[in-house]
Amino acid sequence: FISSYDNKKKLLEMTQLNSSSDVKVGSEVVTSGLDQVSVKDVSIGKVESVIDYEGNRTILVKPYADFDKISYVTLVGEGK
Repeated sequence: FISSYDNKKKLLEMTQLNSSSDVKVGSEVVTSGLDQVSVKDVSIGKVESVIDYEGNRTILVKPYADFDKISYVTLVGEGK
């Protein structure tokens, strides 16, 4: 999951990934929708770096959106 955003580097930090997960620099990151609240398959950004440490994997993601220019976000889709 997305754990933080580095405002200086403009990168999202995603943590709690298994180190055996198939993630490479340049991979596209999309929402999973597994929480049954968020929308599935929304493009977030691309992987900039992969950091493995003690069986855990952290990835840094360059988001497609410029968060300095976002005021509001509206997602439209089927309700449950």
